[in-house]
Amino acid sequence: MQNGDTSNFGWDLDLALGLSLLLAAVLGFILGMLTSAILRLRRRRNHTTEG
Repeated sequence: MQNGDTSNFGWDLDLALGLSLLLAAVLGFILGMLTSAILRLRRRRNHTTEG
């Protein structure tokens, strides 16, 4: 392996970068959905206890 090689452990760096971006997008989506669900449950619980 020379310094100019673009493969790392047999993976093409473009593929690894694409997979990393896809994984980050999926994890961000899941985190956003969980946060939204938690906030909605809190808001609903506070609304039912006040009224």
